Amino acid sequence: MDKKKYEKGLHPLQKTFYVFATATVVLGAGLIIYLYYLFLYPISTININKNPAKVLTKTVHPGDPIVYELDFCQHTNLKGTIDTSIVDHFIVLVPNETSEFATGCRTADLSVITPRSIPFGHYHIVTTFKYLVNPLHEIDTTVSTQEFDVVR
Repeated sequence: MDKKKYEKGLHPLQKTFYVFATATVVLGAGLIIYLYYLFLYPISTININKNPAKVLTKTVHPGDPIVYELDFCQHTNLKGTIDTSIVDHFIVLVPNETSEFATGCRTADLSVITPRSIPFGHYHIVTTFKYLVNPLHEIDTTVSTQEFDVVR
């Protein structure tokens, strides 16, 4: 090989590898910054102003609705999932619902139907609002209620 031919610069193959390596490092850094944004960027979805929420029906029969008052501020138009459980010494799951609250602050009366097979006792409700902000980031907000009784 003639050394004088390449004294002024890199060999063309070395130059290609250098450009490829630099592009890989820059794209990798860009991907890390984008993933950081997807995972950790603070997005406010819903704020609960009163926790525990006030129960409006303190005594219910199995199969009857429990009504509770939720004071909250909705900060996004995203649809979310509402996971509700009735809790005593064990957990009674209630079917999920979709939240479609408009943005803004308000007080809403929400109701949960007690299952007909629920045992009598002293319970409270735990509700979790889940919002899928992007494919990699889900934000959960949990609220519980005051206690109520299920009677015969």
